[in-house]
Amino acid sequence: MRQLNLFDEFTGQQAIKQCSKCLVRKSLPSFPKKGDLCRECVNERSRDRYANETAHKRIKRNQMQRKSRLKTVYGISPEVLQTMYDDQGGKCYFCGSAKPLHGRGALAIDHNHDTGVVRGLLCKPCNANFLAPYEQLPKELQDSPRTNAYLLRGKSENYIEDIRNRLGKATGQSVSK
Repeated sequence: MRQLNLFDEFTGQQAIKQCSKCLVRKSLPSFPKKGDLCRECVNERSRDRYANETAHKRIKRNQMQRKSRLKTVYGISPEVLQTMYDDQGGKCYFCGSAKPLHGRGALAIDHNHDTGVVRGLLCKPCNANFLAPYEQLPKELQDSPRTNAYLLRGKSENYIEDIRNRLGKATGQSVSK
């Protein structure tokens, strides 16, 4: 990594900062943009935090990260994902192979890359080896009614909105996106 030479505009000397943990004076590139700890101390703190983490905390952190990713990448909640999984019977939409919702070999969340709308859950082989090449075919060769109906799900949010409405009716409250 190329070291930047940052200079104090008043003295013309290289800008120096002292780490609040190790108390060593270092140049500014040795520090993250925010905070008073040098990069080495930040890395050490992170290693210690994760090494001493209990199984319960690790599970909780993973759940929070999964929930955040579902919201930011796909715009859905864990409840919507679980409902989609239950609607499909825990199986891939195309080949029908039973897969878990989380962990190794889990079903992939398929979405339209143009609109970002979630279409359903597919096993990884169907998602990568069947659907992607099928979408690249000319329209006159896309002759599978089931696949074409599935692909239309990604044109609007009606499928996900239907799930949210059903969840809201079941719980008696509105389900957020």
